[in-house]
Amino acid sequence: MSIFNTFSKSVRGASHEKNKKECQDSSRIFETGNFAVAITADGHGDDACFRSEVGAKFAVETAEEVLKSAILEIEKERDMNIFLTAIKVKIINKWQEKVKEHLKHNPISKQNAVDFKPYGTTLIIVASSQELWFALQIGDGICVVLDNTVGIPQMVFNDDSQMLGDTHSLCEKNAQSNFKHKFGISPLFGAFAATDGVQNSLAEDYLLYGFAPNLFRDLNSKLEEAKNDLENFVLPNLSQKGGDDVSISCFVNTAKFGECNFNFLDKNSKMKGENKNLKNENINLKNEMLQKEREIINLLDENKNIEQCIIETKKELGKVQSELINTSGNLSVTNKKLLEVKDKLLQTKNELSLKENEIADMCTGKDKLLKLTTVLANERIEKDKIIENLKAELDKKIAELERTNEENAKFRYLAFGLYRKITILETDCQATQKLGDEL
Repeated sequence: MSIFNTFSKSVRGASHEKNKKECQDSSRIFETGNFAVAITADGHGDDACFRSEVGAKFAVETAEEVLKSAILEIEKERDMNIFLTAIKVKIINKWQEKVKEHLKHNPISKQNAVDFKPYGTTLIIVASSQELWFALQIGDGICVVLDNTVGIPQMVFNDDSQMLGDTHSLCEKNAQSNFKHKFGISPLFGAFAATDGVQNSLAEDYLLYGFAPNLFRDLNSKLEEAKNDLENFVLPNLSQKGGDDVSISCFVNTAKFGECNFNFLDKNSKMKGENKNLKNENINLKNEMLQKEREIINLLDENKNIEQCIIETKKELGKVQSELINTSGNLSVTNKKLLEVKDKLLQTKNELSLKENEIADMCTGKDKLLKLTTVLANERIEKDKIIENLKAELDKKIAELERTNEENAKFRYLAFGLYRKITILETDCQATQKLGDEL
């Protein structure tokens, strides 16, 4: 039979219901070995963290898987700091593996780089056995324990994770360095982990001196009634009051709880007043720290601007040096080209001188050419006259030849007629001869 009474619940915030957003919180309570373990995670509401409800779910699942395995080895590990550091590393690595696997099946874009920011979430763990307890936290929210060393509920970690409105997250590159842990070598009477939806809806004094004692006392003495009140009244009212999702995981050690004395609320009113004074001083110190941090941030911004100016100036100097080097090279090339142009100009000048001489010679021979042209023209006129005379004589000869050809044609005709007559006479003679011979 378990010695722990436990409760865990996440309720969607009123503002999320109004805007039809999913609950971005996740919570879980379980027992393993002789430990009770309470876990809560709060997915970031930033627009860039649009899968934070998945990230919160993975965070709670991962924490349970890692702790169920690690707690079995806790008695063998003498150094709790080493043990808890190893747990943080395992949780971060396994959470990243789950995110990568989810991205593999549900890619955001075609980019190859893995971006964990859309899954950003906080994580709070508190666990206790009969011998020791430990807590881990990254990001905002609250972890409250009730042990036998102080006897009053107290926050395990100072709420310094959101000094300037931001909060640390599992999605950060330096998540391990912002993942806090604490432990004690004694059992806890009770403990709870709650998201900032609970913390921001209650004043700190009431949270520690009213809400926490009543929660532990009711879980110890009237478990079912306490669960019903938390599930149906307390958490829904807190979600309406603050508007944010609310989650709480808690346990009470029933075997040890009887040793806890809650009369401190009456007996230690003086201490409570002193605590209020200390709280006011703490608030003032926080405000001073905030102011100093703002000043530091402004100085850092100025320093970044100066560094940026230096970087840009160095870039400009580099460009100028490159331009000077290029200009020097260009000047060398230009000088070489100028020398070449000079040589060409000298050559052109010499060529022009030669041309001028040729033109002068041509001008001198121009008169000779004109005289020669006149002589040639006169000779051509005389030759044209000779050609005309020759053509006239040729025409006469042709006319005479044509007349001679006509006379020759007539003569040939007469000769042909005579030839035929002679031929006929010869034939007649031969016939007469033949006849004479026959006679």
